[in-house]
Amino acid sequence: MKRFPRVTMLLFAAAMLAAGHPAASEPPSGAGKRAPRTLSGFTLGADIKTVRARLRMETLMPVRYAETMKEVEAVTLPGVKTALVTFSTCRYPDRILRIKVKYADTGLEFHEKLLAALTRRFGKPGQWLGDPFGIVKSWKWNFTDEKGHRISLIVSHNAESEDERVGNTAKLTDVTAMMEEEACHDARDRARKLPPPPPSPPVESLLPY
Repeated sequence: MKRFPRVTMLLFAAAMLAAGHPAASEPPSGAGKRAPRTLSGFTLGADIKTVRARLRMETLMPVRYAETMKEVEAVTLPGVKTALVTFSTCRYPDRILRIKVKYADTGLEFHEKLLAALTRRFGKPGQWLGDPFGIVKSWKWNFTDEKGHRISLIVSHNAESEDERVGNTAKLTDVTAMMEEEACHDARDRARKLPPPPPSPPVESLLPY
């Protein structure tokens, strides 16, 4: 894969910001707007058992490095290709923490329509998370709900990056609840007094060959 000099990448990123991409240091977006809580028929904070009929329970698996969180595929609504729902089993048992969807329409035009509609509803996004070359276009809104929880909404379009899924995605997350769940997971691990990891083998055995 072709690599670009660091200076070129920095100049390109600066040009993107000058063209209207908001900096990460800007105030939270969505000020004065009600925080969204529902995506593809699933609602943050809802009891996962109330939507069990829409879940493919055979796909249930723990979230890597945070095993008290579980992730499960869902039966999708029209216009949505896949949906993943993450829920808690520790701090907020059975409560939905995050909803991720991949839309059936993978085109850039759909992404632009989605972005325009969200901007009309919630105002301009507060953060640009995409790459400086526009291969991955990703925008983030930050909200605070009535409980004081941080809620984030990320909408992305990936044209061809091998590191991301190609197409259009949206992710709605209760960031505060996720952090509290991670803290609960860590506390549970400490309480279990897990044995220390075994020593690493010789580095030579870990090298590619």
